[in-house]
Amino acid sequence: MEIEEKLIAVANTGPLVSIFQCKRVDLLQRYFSLIHISSFELKELKKHRVLPMVEDLITSGLVVVHKLDKEEGIKAKEIAKIVASSQWTKSKNFKDHLGEAEAIVLMKREDWEVDVLLVDELAARKVAEKMGLSIMGFPGILVKSYQDGILALDEIKGLIEICKQQGTWYSQKLIEDILKKL
Repeated sequence: MEIEEKLIAVANTGPLVSIFQCKRVDLLQRYFSLIHISSFELKELKKHRVLPMVEDLITSGLVVVHKLDKEEGIKAKEIAKIVASSQWTKSKNFKDHLGEAEAIVLMKREDWEVDVLLVDELAARKVAEKMGLSIMGFPGILVKSYQDGILALDEIKGLIEICKQQGTWYSQKLIEDILKKL
């Protein structure tokens, strides 16, 4: 099996939390050479009680944490407000979308070469798509793993179920869409 070049990503909390919930960090290591996160995301990951796992990835060099400058912070607030006003959002409070917005801002840094934005939240995905960003989420990582012969269909169903049992919400439509791609 031919190994393709690994991707460089900017990640939001959601896909990382799902990876940690189902204990498949190996998938991050397989598909990504570098994952950028904002310092805001690091705080969010701490709230999800996955900080030790994130710190291991920081120590290994796979994950790098960045602080936004003042101008980027302003832009992140603007983007968070757009996400909050989206018809696809569950929360109209822009502060609930600062993580996704900061990830989008990092993705737009001109001096970086980044391949993909890792984000699961639907409203943020829609905003990122409108901005022309390449996106992937936890489900996309699972689909890629299936296509590469890493995971079987039953394993994918099991991983999604593990995440759901730990509080991650996936709509039935999303699950059906994932299974159609397999």
